[in-house]
Amino acid sequence: MFTCLRIVHLVHTVHYVHWLDYQSRLRFSTTITNLDYDCGMLHLRRIKEVPPNYGEFVDEVAAGLAGLYGPPAAEEYRCEAVRLLQTALGNPLVDAVAFRDGSRVAALLLAVLRDSIGQISFLHVLRRYLGRSLEARLIEEAVATFQAGGVEAIVSECVTFSSLNVDDTYQRLGFEKIERLLMSAPLNEPSLQSPSELESVVYTQRAWPALADVIAEAYREHPDRRLHFEVRNPEAALQLVRNCAAGIYGAAEPEFVRAVHRDGRPVAAILGCRAAPGVGFVLQLAVRPEFRRQGIGSLLLRESAEVFRRRGYDRIALGVTRNNPARRLYESLGFDPKKTVDAYVWWRP
Repeated sequence: MFTCLRIVHLVHTVHYVHWLDYQSRLRFSTTITNLDYDCGMLHLRRIKEVPPNYGEFVDEVAAGLAGLYGPPAAEEYRCEAVRLLQTALGNPLVDAVAFRDGSRVAALLLAVLRDSIGQISFLHVLRRYLGRSLEARLIEEAVATFQAGGVEAIVSECVTFSSLNVDDTYQRLGFEKIERLLMSAPLNEPSLQSPSELESVVYTQRAWPALADVIAEAYREHPDRRLHFEVRNPEAALQLVRNCAAGIYGAAEPEFVRAVHRDGRPVAAILGCRAAPGVGFVLQLAVRPEFRRQGIGSLLLRESAEVFRRRGYDRIALGVTRNNPARRLYESLGFDPKKTVDAYVWWRP
């Protein structure tokens, strides 16, 4: 049973960017060149400052967040979006490509470099500029930059709130499409109730390597392994746990990192964070293969829901690949699909 961390949204993606290792082996500055591409009166450019009309982007994204997580999420995003974008634009591992219409920006893409993996983390075209294939040209530029820099893989899993046509572009560029869903459930859902005495235990820093081993083992033969680069080995999984506990993907509490034991060792793990006001998000749920189909995954989800309830949250959310058998478990616990969030992945041959 698996979820994905990248679809929490831009507000947390930019927090994550701020903490990236500045000693990465690659730098965008080694591959960025001046762009010379026009689309009518629009000009493709890299940007390093917040556009003067960025409020239009904020308004459109906030409206989408209100539908996804509720009005408080939209209000929080409005308050934080400009500052977070400023932080991202000041990071040498972030590439921001935009179509300009004079001093204004019509479309914006943010790409992030982590180790040897490129991530397209944000893509939005203002509604009045839709239908001009701006998203296709932005994607092409980001992919070309990553590939020229020698990345091992490129992953795109953006939560978009405008009607973008990206399938043909990614497929033409050799990407694999993975259909995914963002699901959520109310925390008063009867199927998510749990005894007050929890079986799972909080995992503190000393025990994180054991938790990382559980996560990496769970993904060793999983069909979604190509998408989930952050758990491709125990070292990467350990960094995921550290980032989660540090609040890089969203506000975190120690009790959001939990495990279930059998015979004195961890056999399942769950990582959580706060996605929006009142919304807890399951970043990762992993069960060792030999312990699946024993109710451990559902136990962890119910107990994570109880932890979120104790924090005063009223909803829980997660992401899942559409054809993942774990989806049936989530639906049995009261989770409903809220949004399609397709992912695209390319690995260097």
